[in-house]
Amino acid sequence: MGLGQKVKRKIARSIAGAVKYNPSLFALNIRNKCYRILLKQAGKGFNIADGVTIKSPERVSIGDRVSIHEYSYLEGGGDIIIGNYVAMANNCTIVPSSHNFSRRDVFMKEQGYSEQKVVIGDDVWIGSKVTILGDVEIGRGAIISAGSVVTGDVGPYSIVGGVPAQILCFRPGERGVKQ
Repeated sequence: MGLGQKVKRKIARSIAGAVKYNPSLFALNIRNKCYRILLKQAGKGFNIADGVTIKSPERVSIGDRVSIHEYSYLEGGGDIIIGNYVAMANNCTIVPSSHNFSRRDVFMKEQGYSEQKVVIGDDVWIGSKVTILGDVEIGRGAIISAGSVVTGDVGPYSIVGGVPAQILCFRPGERGVKQ
């Protein structure tokens, strides 16, 4: 990355931070323009609402027509890939990394962490206050119920909920459809 690109990214990060908590339409447009520069990949027509935090945005890819609502948190400790037409409600958390803890003779905080990946397919609806942990793939057309904690893969067109998230049912007419 050249010096000009680094400067452009620093300016975009500063501006995005300045309008982070502003709920106005003007601020939304400014945020979206800044994140178009900051994200690894940004599709068309995405919206990042006020109060959203995206750590390490250079590790986050967002598809077309994605909406990430208020006060959601995306930790870029590993790659996050969000497909097209994904709706993420408010206060969601995506953490694609995990602390290492295999050694008892070393404090966990001293063991570092493992970078993982989260992949969210197209046409996924993520309810309010959902937490998605690392090494997870959410299939096309899935629905994640509010308050769920997703610790494993979610199949296409599944409706899941709970802590940890489990299959509740499938979307009508779509059972067994492959991604």
